[in-house]
Amino acid sequence: TQPLPPAHEYLLPSEHQGHIQHAAALMHDEKNQEVVDTLKVAASDHTATPKLHLDYAFSLTKLGRTHEAKKHNYTVLNLDPSCGIAHFHLADILSANKNIAQALYHYRQAATCAATRHTALLCMGTLYLNTKNYDTALTCLQQADSCQPDD
Repeated sequence: TQPLPPAHEYLLPSEHQGHIQHAAALMHDEKNQEVVDTLKVAASDHTATPKLHLDYAFSLTKLGRTHEAKKHNYTVLNLDPSCGIAHFHLADILSANKNIAQALYHYRQAATCAATRHTALLCMGTLYLNTKNYDTALTCLQQADSCQPDD
């Protein structure tokens, strides 16, 4: 197959779905920098959707650009405060950077969303174990055990 031309050559920044589809094709070929370049154009559009910012944040994280990814997760949460996936992704970044209090806050927020509840509770339990808060860790892990795995 021939390589895809850069998205900015045939898509306007406001054509979000086109950028997402273009990025998905690039992800399939593991062209991570090109994915970021594609989504960056669309994310700069003032009408960019939470999903677009979330996809961009994931792509940035894959390249190790977590500071930028964190910014776009916050953008998602400004647009949709109940987005469990953004809370979860942000918590992972904060946890990796040893920002435990903020990570726990975002894991708790993710645990309120059915799609991320099980995994968020497991991560919270692990984080509490690592900080030697055993009673709270046990509570989180028991709650995770009693709910359905994330869909």
